[in-house]
Amino acid sequence: MNLYRGRINRKYYIIGTLSLWVPTLPFSLSIGFLPDEIVFESTIYGLLLMLVWAVFVALFFPLTIRRFHDLGHSGWRALTLFVPLVNVIVVFYLFLAKPQASANKYDATPSNNLKFSEIFFGTPSQGEDREREHLQSTTQFPYDKTTEH
Repeated sequence: MNLYRGRINRKYYIIGTLSLWVPTLPFSLSIGFLPDEIVFESTIYGLLLMLVWAVFVALFFPLTIRRFHDLGHSGWRALTLFVPLVNVIVVFYLFLAKPQASANKYDATPSNNLKFSEIFFGTPSQGEDREREHLQSTTQFPYDKTTEH
């Protein structure tokens, strides 16, 4: 499994995005509502905020790459998430854009029956399955009982 390979459809991209935004939203909003002494002078609060955002980025970035793959675009376009204001437009585009209906160079059409963990951590793509099958069929081990010595 590779977080950056394969495709994810629009429905699961929206589910994944919202399930990441909802828990991080209170931390983001707390910066504006908590007293400055807590927000800017508290080491524990700062470390906690950095940890929450690191997890958010670590899960959201691969999700966005796989959504770009679903549209037939390179995953490098996910770097636009780091450009202020452009990132908002990109996320809405990914929410609304229709996927490629057939298989593309990134993978076959994405599944409509994903488990929640597969939204973030991916599933083995068909290409990986074919590669694994090819390796298993072409590799002979020296002590394999099916081969004659």
